[in-house]
Amino acid sequence: NGGDNGGGEATNPVNAEEYKENRRILNLDLVRTDFSSMNLTGLSGNGEGDWQERLTADASAMGVNDHVEGAEYLSRDQKQCAKYMGKLLLCYSVHDPQTGYCQGMTDLVQPFAQIFQEEARSFWAFERFMRTARENFMTDESGISKRISQVKMVVCDLAPDLFEKLNGIGAESFFFTYRMILVFLRRELSLSDSILFLELLWAEEKMAREEEQPEFICFCIVALIMERSNEIMNACKAESDVVHMFCNLKINVWHMVEEARFVRDKWLNHA
Repeated sequence: NGGDNGGGEATNPVNAEEYKENRRILNLDLVRTDFSSMNLTGLSGNGEGDWQERLTADASAMGVNDHVEGAEYLSRDQKQCAKYMGKLLLCYSVHDPQTGYCQGMTDLVQPFAQIFQEEARSFWAFERFMRTARENFMTDESGISKRISQVKMVVCDLAPDLFEKLNGIGAESFFFTYRMILVFLRRELSLSDSILFLELLWAEEKMAREEEQPEFICFCIVALIMERSNEIMNACKAESDVVHMFCNLKINVWHMVEEARFVRDKWLNHA
């Protein structure tokens, strides 16, 4: 929910109202998670026989277990994964109370739950990623608004006719990019491609030529928009048409990254 816990010490976070609200929202999201692209058989606790028992005990203590177990449509492995993700995200909400838990974080934690089956490694890898991603979850939306503004700026500079078209059909807010930016294209990419994409983002940011240039995720979004410029120009009559176009994208990650690099270089030369 992105709220601040007031800066006070929470020696028993389970009793904190902020924690309870984070847990309430998280419980709703965990049982709606799409596990289809995850390799759930890998969540074995690195061979420790009591891993699942300890996970269930921890999930019970944190107030996650009963809600997950009540989702009869989830398989046994999906329930275990949901508990694992819930534990990571509730720990993060205590670690970073200013951000807490927000909808969308279940998408973002999946790659880390998949790669690192040791809880400590999963948590700290996710925490490091969230130092960048947490800006998307600010309560005033200033972080994600900044990224959307960067996308708008690059499109305006490189494709003014397309920019005017989007303005003319009521899509000047670029709201259709919101979800893609919020969860770093997690829903448009397979889990394996999401893992690759996060690594590429890290590498591209390290190699950025200018500190003040838009982030590479923004150039990726621009590349996706410009690749569909003809369709937008000719077929879209209202903002809803653009939203529909981008709500079910399936992306080739390498093609997108190459196009994003081209867009970035073109924009840097233009600027």
